[in-house]
Amino acid sequence: MSGQRHRRSSLGIVAAVILLLGSAKEAAAQELALGDGRFGKVRLGWDGHFPRDTVAPVVVDLHNPDNREHVFKVAVSAEGGSLVGETVSLAPLARKRITFALRVVTGKLGVSLTEGSRLVSFNEHQTAIL
Repeated sequence: MSGQRHRRSSLGIVAAVILLLGSAKEAAAQELALGDGRFGKVRLGWDGHFPRDTVAPVVVDLHNPDNREHVFKVAVSAEGGSLVGETVSLAPLARKRITFALRVVTGKLGVSLTEGSRLVSFNEHQTAIL
């Protein structure tokens, strides 16, 4: 009897671990590398979707892998819609999260990272409009 209970609880634990790993994998799939991923990641809207006729979040997670300070200009542009940006100073090995709220009209979205006059990365994404 106790062996059967032990097997059931073990199966329950295994099932819970599988569910957690599956949801973590799904969440990680929603993060897109910013350029080659050296300086951060981007999350678009809600699971990559943007609602029609309203704003949605674009989250940029920056990190500085270098032993020197970086001053970046982060810009997010939506084709036929908004352009937002912010200048961010990152100390050596620091991290910073920036959240923008913008309206996406056509589904095309660009995210750029510049340092001074040098373009560090640029990504163009096609998002789903709901």
